[in-house]
Amino acid sequence: MSIGIAATIGMIATVAAIVLLYVKVLPKKYDGKLDNKYLQWLHNYFNFKRLYIEDILKFLFVVGTVMCVCFGFFMMFSVTETYFGDQSNFTTGLVLLIVGPITMRFIFELQMMGVMLVRNVMDINKKMNKSLSENEDSIRKEDSINPVNSQPKIKE
Repeated sequence: MSIGIAATIGMIATVAAIVLLYVKVLPKKYDGKLDNKYLQWLHNYFNFKRLYIEDILKFLFVVGTVMCVCFGFFMMFSVTETYFGDQSNFTTGLVLLIVGPITMRFIFELQMMGVMLVRNVMDINKKMNKSLSENEDSIRKEDSINPVNSQPKIKE
């Protein structure tokens, strides 16, 4: 099979999958109502119900901090050969060992502030929608108990 045929078949399959997802999985009316766990996961994934960037940023922060500490520690005991002779990297390693984790913390804390802001807004929005739906339900109950006449009474 040539690359052109493979690309064409891939494009047709892509369009079919997109249409299927938009019709059978992504609408809000299917939220929590899909029987298949995988389809429910797809619904949550494509509707951004969970923010994976938070876990990724935490992992990258740990990796970056450990790298700064390890590289800084071993750099303190290394030597660089130059034209004028050997030069110690002790100061560079010490700076990386101390300043590296602090800089990593600052950078990732700024990024996490944005992620946490979005997460908190999503939580507030979810709570607001829940309280609004409860208020609408209580209003409907009151209306069913005390029906209001649609025609005004005429005084004679």
